[in-house]
Amino acid sequence: MAATKIRKATNEDLAAAMAHGYAKIEGKPALVGCHGTVGAQHATMGVYDAFCDRVPMVMILGNIFDVAKRGTGKVAWTHSAQDAAALVRDMTKWDDAPQSLPHFAESMVRAYKIAMTPPMMPVALVLDVDLQEEEVPEAAKLAIPKLGTLVPPAADSGAVAEVAKMLIAAEHPVIVV
Repeated sequence: MAATKIRKATNEDLAAAMAHGYAKIEGKPALVGCHGTVGAQHATMGVYDAFCDRVPMVMILGNIFDVAKRGTGKVAWTHSAQDAAALVRDMTKWDDAPQSLPHFAESMVRAYKIAMTPPMMPVALVLDVDLQEEEVPEAAKLAIPKLGTLVPPAADSGAVAEVAKMLIAAEHPVIVV
């Protein structure tokens, strides 16, 4: 397995643009880390470009959901949100906010699958501070789901043939979408 390459950017808008370019060249998504709401706001133009270009991207948005943990300082309050993914939801195919490490493992694999399934688009995961700082017990065996083969969605050929026969036989066919 190849080592993970980490590329640092000075701002989330640049990180999203780099991820867009990477996906265009490599044909697979890069992961973009965004610091709170401000990071997600900065990343939106790159996410929008990837959305318009049908390019896969996996975003990780940091958040402090529990207001009791935001403390009395202004920074934690202004960099957190009740729905952090709302900033990019209109430009993403799917988002989730996993609440445990097993849920995160499942969500990350699902995010990759969804981002890579045509039409390819960005996806987002919101990681609360508790999940980010949670230690994995040494005895724990974190099960990461298998990725499997990515297959574009397609209708069952038998069902398509049956519908075609029904349409041909109908006197006044109606299709409701």
